[in-house]
Amino acid sequence: LNRLGSPSDREEYFRIIESEILKLSMMIDRILEFSKIEVGLKRYHPEAADMGGLVEETLAHFSYELERGGFTLERQLEAPGPRAAVDPQGFSLALLNLVSNAIKYSDGERFIGIRVARHNRHVEVSVSDRGIGIPRGEQQRIFEKFYRIGSGPVAKTKGAGLGLALVKHFAEAHGGAVRVSSSPGKGSTFTIVLPAVENA
Repeated sequence: LNRLGSPSDREEYFRIIESEILKLSMMIDRILEFSKIEVGLKRYHPEAADMGGLVEETLAHFSYELERGGFTLERQLEAPGPRAAVDPQGFSLALLNLVSNAIKYSDGERFIGIRVARHNRHVEVSVSDRGIGIPRGEQQRIFEKFYRIGSGPVAKTKGAGLGLALVKHFAEAHGGAVRVSSSPGKGSTFTIVLPAVENA
């Protein structure tokens, strides 16, 4: 319709469209993944992967949203990249869920930290924010499907209550776990812990 002016305007709108498509795609993926899990049809296809490389590929999807939201992104990626046997698509969806939550629940201080490191025989992938945080009494229940915190700042943010349940399922299906450390008003750190594979 020729309603856009300069090439920079077109670029801006294209990036907004891309960002919104990513959100919609994530919502659809969550529903499809959850449906497969519920009927026992979900299958992962693990392969030895450089976890730092997978993290970088996944973060590329959020570059515009982080930029537009004024976020500082801090990476701590151990080198050489520790390896784990994971389904790449499943890991990307799990990490996207954690980063999306970090964006959604950030308040005044717009900071997201990503850390990938080997610890003993495990690889730990952590996503940290300095947002509104989660009350201690709610920290285990947030991994239940459809669970939503009933009061406080977290409850005011929209969501279906599926993202963290999918992260937990992914981690456990790969022989790992997910844990959370959080304090109201100070932020949260979610860590996916996976068995390490020796670097070649």
